[in-house]
Amino acid sequence: MKHKKPFFAASVQSDGVLEMLIYEDIGSDGMGGGVTATDTKRQIDKAGVFNSIRLRINSAGGDAFEGIAIGNLIKAQGKPVHVCVDGLAASAASIIAMCGDSIEMSPNAMLMIHNAWVLAIGNADELRKTADTLDKVSASISQTYVDKTGKSLEAIQTMMANETWMSADDALQNGFATSITSDDDSEAVMYAKSSVAEAKFFKNVPAHFKAERTTFCACGCENCDVDECAECTNLECDDPNCIDCPNQMCADPYLSPSVAEDSNLSLFEARLRLLHNASH
Repeated sequence: MKHKKPFFAASVQSDGVLEMLIYEDIGSDGMGGGVTATDTKRQIDKAGVFNSIRLRINSAGGDAFEGIAIGNLIKAQGKPVHVCVDGLAASAASIIAMCGDSIEMSPNAMLMIHNAWVLAIGNADELRKTADTLDKVSASISQTYVDKTGKSLEAIQTMMANETWMSADDALQNGFATSITSDDDSEAVMYAKSSVAEAKFFKNVPAHFKAERTTFCACGCENCDVDECAECTNLECDDPNCIDCPNQMCADPYLSPSVAEDSNLSLFEARLRLLHNASH
């Protein structure tokens, strides 16, 4: 069950269990990658007869709507569902995890929940509408967590607003998991760390779950000198090793490896932060 590359697969095991493995982003990336509800339905239909579902997850998440649809589709099969979080169930992947009648986590795995997030463009009126829509999406997601954990809506909303990362013990204590396995899946966690590194918009990733850096930037600003590239203050920074640098952008953000770090909005926010710091 240990794979380094992203993939989605499903097959009926000798004991009649349909084992589904989501080691992929949630939602289509437009280039043949990512797991969608359509993919899930196709695999279930192709599987034939099975008596239960074992869903193994190792994903940094993605499209919330696809996550909701995939989770509902799996529950709709009317078979017992056992979820195994091998490395990470973050964002939309954590929504899918909630479809399990039982949710088991590796002792070194993590689960993360947060409010809905989107890249948006438009005038002020359009962006206000987008914000209202995001509030509705977050409310829908929060209800999924409330139903599974039994926690109050207010408690869940606070956790989502804070982008809460939970260890296996934390998830068990908060009702997001029902058990913890006895074996670490270190390779799964390594893959999860690389996925998290690509999801640059996560803000509260625990230090021990970040991928180890092999290169460091030579930007020279005081924040980069202490390995805090996300707080880079050099507006002319062009060092490709300046991870999460808010001051770098390209002419076409859709060609960039990370729209979140290369967008005009990030640059605007960086300038505002510098102005704020200069005035205090």
